[in-house]
Amino acid sequence: MSGDENGTVRLWNRKARPIGKPTKGHVGRVASVAISSDRKYLMVGDKAGNIMLRQFSIDLFLREACEWMRYHRALTAPKTPKEKRAAKIAQSLFGS
Repeated sequence: MSGDENGTVRLWNRKARPIGKPTKGHVGRVASVAISSDRKYLMVGDKAGNIMLRQFSIDLFLREACEWMRYHRALTAPKTPKEKRAAKIAQSLFGS
């Protein structure tokens, strides 16, 4: 998870690719981000000293990521055997 100078917070996967859309809410540069130990809240601090506390849902981030993947070329027009297997799994999850 990271914060940006434009006031957004973004979740990343292990390959440094963004997951879902960034969250917005701060006017200024984000200085720190944290998820509560119960994974229910996202805390964001900006350079001006403001702190934002909002409900957080990993399920929402995952749903957005899955929706984004739904239209990935590897799943909509698979070419390799690996892509074909992935497309078959995705079709069972998303339907046609």
